[in-house]
This record gives sequence, structure tokens and C-alpha cells, in this order.
Amino acid sequence: KLKKIASNVQIPADLIDRIEASKDDDEDVREIGVQFTVELVSELFERNLTPGVHIYTLNREIGPNHIVKNLGLYSKDRSRRHFPWQVTANSQRLASEEVRPVYWAMRPKSYITRTKTWDEFPNGRWGNSANPAFGDLEDYHLFYMTKPVQKAKLLEMWGDSVESIDDVREVFLCFLENKNNRHGTQVTSLPWVYEQLQSETILIKEHILKLNRNYLFTINSQPAVNAAKSNDQTFGWGPKNGYIYQKGYIEFFAQSRDAKIIIDLITKYPVLSYTISDKDGNDCYTNHQKNCPIALTWGVFPGREIIQPTIADYKTFLIWKDEAFALWEEKWACIYEEGSESRENLREIVNDMYLICLVDNDFIEATSLWQFLDEVIEKIQERENGARAESD
Repeated sequence: KLKKIASNVQIPADLIDRIEASKDDDEDVREIGVQFTVELVSELFERNLTPGVHIYTLNREIGPNHIVKNLGLYSKDRSRRHFPWQVTANSQRLASEEVRPVYWAMRPKSYITRTKTWDEFPNGRWGNSANPAFGDLEDYHLFYMTKPVQKAKLLEMWGDSVESIDDVREVFLCFLENKNNRHGTQVTSLPWVYEQLQSETILIKEHILKLNRNYLFTINSQPAVNAAKSNDQTFGWGPKNGYIYQKGYIEFFAQSRDAKIIIDLITKYPVLSYTISDKDGNDCYTNHQKNCPIALTWGVFPGREIIQPTIADYKTFLIWKDEAFALWEEKWACIYEEGSESRENLREIVNDMYLICLVDNDFIEATSLWQFLDEVIEKIQERENGARAESD
């Protein structure tokens, strides 16, 4: 591919040799390219041979990001973000898209791919969620695993066997705590999350760890924010001199018996919006107005209408729900042999799961969400302690 792209350029033989030696390891190939590019651009700058460079991403942002950071050109100023989510280079989307559902916050490429056929993109308001057609799961390639080495690395991270739900909990906790698993391998990703925790998530990390320790497996979240400056290093986005607001949000998988506790208790907390569903969508609970999206993030800026770039929406949740459950199989279970005990164990665990999304509509006090979940965990622990007492 490199030779085809640079057909009229003489590529150094040592670079080709290094790439050839690592051709089966995507990460090594990327790092070789990053190192070579940084050395080349640094020399160009030092010799004053160019005022700047244009880096073609080829839809792969990790390598270019490393290059820019290693060259010292990276700015941590978050206020330059247009929106709180990752924008695309597509000119039509860039010019008009202003709203996205929160569910794909950790999987922006998936969202972009599933909405690539849209003629128009939400501008200002999400609108009627029955109108947009999301690409079917079977119609896009994001689940597909192409390199055997990737499977080997996933086995190292997520374990070469799944004997019980405790093995699943270990993976989630190692990821959240940025720790090595029992085999000495660092867990750097989950099927639903490409990278380590974002800076805003760290602010609610202890809450999230508590959930996962009690088998409530989190895949997406955001803390409440009340009037942060738009140039804030953690929450900032949009034009200068604005203010940012967020409602607290959490999304997680729970076993059916724990989902029942949540369903029984949540009516005590009318400030919370919720959507709960089993894998097949046959057992759903929500207090959303089904054709009325909930604004999760919004910004107030001088001389402009309020911008609300992130929403939660019941009908869109049902579309995301299918993808979220499919990732258990297509990204995790598939690394084990078909018919193996590990694959069957994981499938059995997932078939008993519910996907739960909660929104705390009180972004000022911002305590109801965590109070509710603390009560849920207390009930879970009471049940487990009772079961242990009976067995003794």
C-alpha cells in the first residue's frame, strides 16, 4: 500500500525492511511510521526547508495524533473543539451537523458509518427520531477482525478463558483502573470503548468503580456540569466566552436480577430519566416521552441561540441497544473457539443482561443519580450477604 501511494517516490530501503519485518503487527507498523515521519519533519523544520507540513490521515487518526504530539505541535486547549464529540472531515456533515445521540460517544466511527447515507444531518435539534435510517449492523464492517495478531492481543487483555461473570468484572476493573490483569497484560480497551478514560470521566471514577465492583458494567458516562467556561480544559467546546452545561449520564449492563432491583427502586427518583431493555428488546422500561429527545449537553454563547449537541432519545436507544449487545459477541465472544466453554459461558452471561441508561435531570444539585445507584448497590449487597449466610 505504501508503494502504491508513493509510486513516484523513492522509499528508503531500511524503512521498507522495518515495515516488512513487522507487517503482521499493526501497532508496530504504525509506530515505525510515526517515528520515521517525526524524524523527517523535524529535520525539515531544523533546516528551514518548509514552513509547515500537511499530514494525510487516511481515516486513521491515531498515528497523525502521535506525530503532532511528538513534534510539539499539539495544544491541550480544549476550547478549540467545535462540539463535545469528534467531528468528521466530511464537508457536508461538518457544515450542518450539530446534534448526536450520546450512545455512540465512545464509538464515533460506528455512528459516522451507520449514518453516512443521510442526505441531511440534525441541525439545531434532533427532530423526529423515526425519520433517520441507521445502517443495519450486518451492512458495515466495524465488527470484523482481520488480523490474527489482534485476536491474540485481545486474548491477552480479556483473558484466554471465561469461567464466570467474575472474569468479566476483572476485565472491566482492570480497564478502569489502568492496571494489568492477572496475566500481566494491561487492559487498554473494551468492545465499547476505544481508549482510556476521558478527563471528565475521571471526575466520577470512584462512582464508576463502585458500580463495576458490584457487577454493573459501565460503558458510557458523563458528569453533571453547571456553567463551566467554554474554554475549560475538561469540558470546554464551542465559541469563546460561552458557558457549558451537562446532565449526569450513566450507561451500563446489569444482570436481570439487578435490573429488577433498579426497576423497583427508580420510581422513587422522579428526577431521573431511564431506559432499560433486555437483549431482544422484549422487556423494556422507560419514562422518556418517546418522541421527545432529552438534551444532555448544551452551550450558551454570545450572540447565538443555545446549542444542544448531545441528546438521549428512546427510539435511537433501541437502535444502539442492538449494537451494544452485538459487541459482546462480535468483539469478545468471537475470540474464543465456537463451541468452547468460554464462548458459551460469555453468551449465557450476556443473554441474562439488561442495558440501562440513566439521566439525572438535576444538573445543579447533581446528587440523585449517585444516591439512587448507592441504594441499588446496597440492595444488591444485602441480597448477596443473605445468600452467603444461608449457604453457611
